[in-house]
Amino acid sequence: MRLQINAPPEKPSLSLSSLKSQLGLEPDFTADDPYLDTIILAASEWLEDKTSRKFITQTWDIYFENWPSEQFDLPFGQLQQVNSIQYYPATGNDWVTWDSSSYDVMTGDDAIIKPSYNVSFPSDLLKNLYPIKITFTCGYGNNASAVPSILQMLMLKIAADMYENREIKITGTIQAEDKHFQEQVGLYRLWWI
Repeated sequence: MRLQINAPPEKPSLSLSSLKSQLGLEPDFTADDPYLDTIILAASEWLEDKTSRKFITQTWDIYFENWPSEQFDLPFGQLQQVNSIQYYPATGNDWVTWDSSSYDVMTGDDAIIKPSYNVSFPSDLLKNLYPIKITFTCGYGNNASAVPSILQMLMLKIAADMYENREIKITGTIQAEDKHFQEQVGLYRLWWI
């Protein structure tokens, strides 16, 4: 399996104004805005990685080497739609699109694609490495307000920590682990991915 982003999110998972409010910064204080924008991206990427999700709507291509025995399981949860399924037959010179009436899609966190009733996966011999390409769209929505409040609060906590602790933490010091934080991350973690 190989993943490639096709259309990245158009907006960040967390608004600059909400981070400034969390930090107690005045809205008209703009000197740190570029740094805050970087922190927002870093906090979002970190939490997306920990939860195996993508928060803001984005489109991905995922490539497989073979047809599965039963179903395709797509990563990231919050599947909005499957845009296309294409494969590269051994006898062809271009991608062939598998008709969307030939498969069923389960959207949301399950993110499953199965052949429709009485339909099988194409039986063509395949060529190339990763000859099956599925283009799909996932995410909670097009802006930060679509992201669940718990995830927004976790991103704010991460971003605030990055802003307030700009130095590298020294190994060997005592640091309290926030178990409540870890439990909240665990609530949204897609464990089967």
